[in-house]
Amino acid sequence: MQKICFFFLIFFLFSFAVKADSITSIEVKNGVLSPTFDPNNNLYSIDLAKGEEFLDFSYELRDENASVTRSDEEDKTVLTIQNTDKTQEEYVFYINKEETTPVFAPVTTSEKQPEIPFLIGYVSIGCLLIIALLFKILILGFKKRK
Repeated sequence: MQKICFFFLIFFLFSFAVKADSITSIEVKNGVLSPTFDPNNNLYSIDLAKGEEFLDFSYELRDENASVTRSDEEDKTVLTIQNTDKTQEEYVFYINKEETTPVFAPVTTSEKQPEIPFLIGYVSIGCLLIIALLFKILILGFKKRK
């Protein structure tokens, strides 16, 4: 459910995103970039590989003399690019960490559950009697006595 909400949030943010073109290419080294890189897009989500905690990626800038500031938070990384023509652009990378937490913890008991002997036999005989009784009632019907 959280992933569905996350993707709807990303889709909603894409519709209001300010287009940018300071970065010409991005390579994510420890995850998957979504959607694929587009120079005019500045909002992305990244699924980190299992066991990874921090985002590791490289990028190429259109303006080689631009200054870059990276801000890392728990669920996102923001790159702020100050170009030499005094324009500033932000690229936001929302991070999705694949966490596998078990819903139910395994229960281990040292005591062995008691087994009821011949349980399968009793259940089988009971089922056969019920089937025979239903067959007699539904198929053969009751004979009326005179």
